[in-house]
Amino acid sequence: MKLAPKILFFMSITVLVAGCKLAVIVVEGGEVQSDQSGTCVAGAICLVEVIDTNFSDAFVPIPNDAWYFDSWNSGAGFFCGGNIDPVCSLSFGKHRDNEALQEIVESPDMFYLMPIFKEIEPNIIVVEGRTIRAEGKEWLQPADFVQYSYKDISALCPDKVCSGILLIGLPGTGLQVDISGYFWATSDEVRMLFQTYRKAGRPILQDFDPTRLATDIGEHLVAMLSDQSGVVVFGGGDDPVAEIHIFLPNDPDNPDFSSDDVGPWLWRPVE
Repeated sequence: MKLAPKILFFMSITVLVAGCKLAVIVVEGGEVQSDQSGTCVAGAICLVEVIDTNFSDAFVPIPNDAWYFDSWNSGAGFFCGGNIDPVCSLSFGKHRDNEALQEIVESPDMFYLMPIFKEIEPNIIVVEGRTIRAEGKEWLQPADFVQYSYKDISALCPDKVCSGILLIGLPGTGLQVDISGYFWATSDEVRMLFQTYRKAGRPILQDFDPTRLATDIGEHLVAMLSDQSGVVVFGGGDDPVAEIHIFLPNDPDNPDFSSDDVGPWLWRPVE
C-alpha cells in the first residue's frame, strides 16, 4: 500500500528553535526512508541539515521482518512525538518568509525524529490449511494419523526424533508425509502450544481438527505424547481456553479413551 503524507507540521517560530538540524535516530527493528534525506538504517543517527526555509520532507518508518512500527518517540525536542501515523511530514509552511525564521535556520540547534519499532508477538499461523506454526514450531495435524498406534509411532520416532513415512487418511488414498526431522512431542511441549493459544485468545480447534467427538462435552483434540503412553485432551466447544488433562490409554478410570482413537503430536523447528 502506498503511504501518503498525512501529517503536515506548520512549524511556528517556537517549534523551530531546534529545527535547523534534524537528527534521525534509529535504534533497532527497521529503517527510516525519505525522498529528500535518504535512508537511515538501524543503529545509526543520521543528521539532516536544514539550510533554508524551503525545507520540506516526509519520513517513513520501514520495519524489518518480524517487527512493526509502533509510534514516533515522544519527548522534548522530538518531532511527531507519540504519533502512530507512519508518515511524519515536516515543512516550514506559511512561516517560510519570516525574517526571524531565517536566523533560526542559521543557528546550531538540534531537533530529533525517532521511530519506535517493536517485535511482532509470536502468533498462530496456519500454513496450507493443515500445518500450524506457533512459537517457532511447525505442528502436524494429529487427526491425520489416527490409524497408527503408540507402538507404530514409537518405531518411527525413537528417542523423540522421527524418521520415515506416514500415510494420511485411509490406506490406498496415496497421501503420505515424510516425518523425518520431526519430533514426537512431550507433554511439556504440548502444554506450551496450548499456552500460546491461550495468550492469543484463539480457539485451538479453529486450527487443529478434533480427533474425537465426545457427545457429552463436545469436540476434543486428543493425541499421543512421547514421554508417556498418554494423551492430551482439550475440551472444545465455544470456550477458546479449556483445561488440559493427561490420560493414560486404557486407563480403567477413563475407559472411553484409548491409543487406538488418537494420533501423535509431531513438530519440527520453523526454518
